[in-house]
Amino acid sequence: MDLIGSYCASGFTVEAYFPESDAPDAWTIWVLKDGKVVKEFTTRIAVDSVHGMDQRVMGLLEAAAEAAIGEVMRKEAQSMEGFAAAA
Repeated sequence: MDLIGSYCASGFTVEAYFPESDAPDAWTIWVLKDGKVVKEFTTRIAVDSVHGMDQRVMGLLEAAAEAAIGEVMRKEAQSMEGFAAAA
């Protein structure tokens, strides 16, 4: 997998990877915390521009990355609520 880019937000690092040739619309997103992958997501985004990635694809990929962070944060919050209830 080839890394397209990464950024940090809300205490997480998000890495996005180009699709593999056998699945050209399947983009991989990793959400990392403390250098460890806590969740891997796959999002389907077709690249239909003859010039490759365009602004539309970048916007969709960014939205998918933000949604991935949101999902991980919700799961962490639920986990903390369960821990607090058990204490």
